[in-house]
Amino acid sequence: DLGVDLITVVGHKFGAPKGVAALYVRSGTCLGRVQYGGGQEGGRRAGTESVLLLAGLGKAAELAETELSEVSANMQRTRDLLQKELLAGCASLGVDTLVHGPAPHALRLPNTLSLGLKKVNASLLLAEVAEGLAASAGSACHSDRGTSISPVLKAMNVPVEFAMGTLRLSTGRHTSNSQIESAVNLILNAIKKQLEE
Repeated sequence: DLGVDLITVVGHKFGAPKGVAALYVRSGTCLGRVQYGGGQEGGRRAGTESVLLLAGLGKAAELAETELSEVSANMQRTRDLLQKELLAGCASLGVDTLVHGPAPHALRLPNTLSLGLKKVNASLLLAEVAEGLAASAGSACHSDRGTSISPVLKAMNVPVEFAMGTLRLSTGRHTSNSQIESAVNLILNAIKKQLEE
């Protein structure tokens, strides 16, 4: 038992097609209707489910379970390499850094690095590297807010000077060392450009 009332499992986060997800609702949890119409999904929403997308979600979940330790280890290894190289590169440029979140590996997602860069505008940096790198500024759930500080970073008490320069970077199941090297070079070159302006 996970001790939760609701869990959303978003398919594209683990290899399923985009547009499919699952919602766990604990027995006895009161959850109102989202749409009115047919009786699908226990009367919570109308519309026909896509069997193809659901089959894709099921297969992706099956693969995720069988490959979990191998994939997690690779994502953690590439995330750690990304962190190490960015910290070293930023230090050589005189840019202070702050890794957000818990330090022990067991308490961190294996694929995600949230890194605050002092004296750097994350939104401008991402615009500079957009052709070669997919990343977000701040927290992923509020990456559309431009230059404002995300409520997530505020709740974590991240100092403003680091929050404004926060990058959220993720590695994936197929991320290679050469892709990490390329990403690090793009980010460090964009930081240099900002520091020179």
